Amino acid sequence: MWGKHSTFERALNSLLIVRTPELEKPGIPTNGLVASIDLYPTLCELTKLPLPDGLDGESFAKLVRDPDQSGKDFVASFWNDIISLRTDRYRMALFHNDQKEEIMLFDHQTDPDETTNIASQHPDVIGRLKAMAKEANHGFLPRFQTQSTAH
Repeated sequence: MWGKHSTFERALNSLLIVRTPELEKPGIPTNGLVASIDLYPTLCELTKLPLPDGLDGESFAKLVRDPDQSGKDFVASFWNDIISLRTDRYRMALFHNDQKEEIMLFDHQTDPDETTNIASQHPDVIGRLKAMAKEANHGFLPRFQTQSTAH
């Protein structure tokens, strides 16, 4: 499949390799979350170029220098009427249509292939992730701003 026409892990998780001449221990992986939008600010920081105003991404140079550092708290993805949120443990996908909201939640510690929807079993996690999703939306999904937050 060409493109990211899904909001699930198989489509959104991409291998990323970054190496700089200053790395003391190259080749050490990290579990920190980053997003493609973070590449430009990271390259600017690593090459000591000034960052232009108005960037949405954040540098992950600290992860390049020290893979034990934490990455983002979450990464959001958008496609059609779907917002997907990935944390270090969970992926939540919210689907909005004209009638209702559907929620899927997957625990990557126990289900890395996203085969079992556990949303109904974890309303506390859903509530926390929905608040993060609203923070990340920035108008990408206008109906999401006005939908109720009921689970």
